[in-house]
Amino acid sequence: MPRILVIGNAIPETVRRGESGVSALRLGGVAAIMAQELHTHGLDVTLLAAASDDIHGKAAQDLLQRQPFTVVTAPASQSVGYAESRIKDGEPHELAADYPTISWAEIGPAATARLALDYDWIAADCNLDSHALRRIAGRARPGRLAINGTALDRCRRILSTGDFPKAAVTLNRGEAAILRQLTHSGADAATLAGRLNTECLLITEDADGWLLVYDGKVSRHTAAPVPPDTDFIGAGDAATAGLLYALATGREPAPHIDRAISRRLEHNRLSPA
Repeated sequence: MPRILVIGNAIPETVRRGESGVSALRLGGVAAIMAQELHTHGLDVTLLAAASDDIHGKAAQDLLQRQPFTVVTAPASQSVGYAESRIKDGEPHELAADYPTISWAEIGPAATARLALDYDWIAADCNLDSHALRRIAGRARPGRLAINGTALDRCRRILSTGDFPKAAVTLNRGEAAILRQLTHSGADAATLAGRLNTECLLITEDADGWLLVYDGKVSRHTAAPVPPDTDFIGAGDAATAGLLYALATGREPAPHIDRAISRRLEHNRLSPA
């Protein structure tokens, strides 16, 4: 069974229905969602995330303690952040969010100890600063690292790992546009994958579906239907985990990406009011 270390953020996510009170409180954050999806496949998963003593950090810690996989935390000098969204007329709307950058100074000691255990695969998100991403990439087995672009203002941190071969990179449409410009890749996704030094490139495009560069080929796939009263935040993070699961176990990626997205949407669906 492959052993996978996931490094990044874990935050509390509050989902409200309409103008009423709290409908759901769940564990969110790129790394946490990837760890949850990887665990559904029975893989040996460890999540390494920052932890803080403020109200958001304590809520995240409580949620982390309920997870069925191994969780390791590193003390953070600032809040771990949070996300809040509202389902209105059956559609999700993000109200507020804060995703602080995780520095190597904060997560480095715990990451160094974990990386010394020689995991088969490592997944990281771009809430980590460039220095942290580069240090982690340098300790991963060649071609056994997956990175999630995370946010428009942070995806460029992937470029700091350019000289390290990666198994997979996940971007949304906006992040891909930024990195195409920065790497002078043009519109060809396969060229962008080559510039990022990654075997696989997954680009999510919301209602337009997703695009995958894999085994030298580019394929386009339709979006999974989003049921009413469903918050789709985190579906791209789950897709990264589905891709990583397929790569780690020698399976065709596309079906597992689809299933991961559908599973996350079902997980996010609010129960009837």
